[in-house]
Amino acid sequence: MRINKGRNEEEVQSLATFAKWVLDIGDGKIKSPSNPSVPMVEDDICIPKQFCNLHGINSVDEMIESNFPDLLDNFQNPKYLSERAILSPTNQTVGHVNSSIVEKLPGEMFSYFSIDTAEDFPVSRVTSPEGLRLFINDDMGNPTFITQNVVYKEVFYNVMK
Repeated sequence: MRINKGRNEEEVQSLATFAKWVLDIGDGKIKSPSNPSVPMVEDDICIPKQFCNLHGINSVDEMIESNFPDLLDNFQNPKYLSERAILSPTNQTVGHVNSSIVEKLPGEMFSYFSIDTAEDFPVSRVTSPEGLRLFINDDMGNPTFITQNVVYKEVFYNVMK
């Protein structure tokens, strides 16, 4: 993780403290507090008050604006984007934040579920069985190129044993 340098000594110290805390979490050095009045599960941690925005609005939009100021002017600038990140503990939260960012961008949104031009290969090599070239050994140990219903055959074969 890289954290930008602070503008003054106090900010530099604050960023260094935060960076150490994040690294300590990753190294397993931050443990759940043993406070019986607070229900916690195994991997829960308490976030120090200094790292929380207790007086402001805590919303995804505020977080995006804080991390990506002038997003609409810079969303096509790779350098701008590579200098910023929002960390999240779960893929569900990542999906929510990403959706919120995409909703702010101008233009029509498209979803691409597959693409044949990711590599510079002829389409037939990517989409045809000849392009797959899977070797599967039959019960006798002989290699074969047959890929039809491989999963079903293996499942049913194991069930029938």
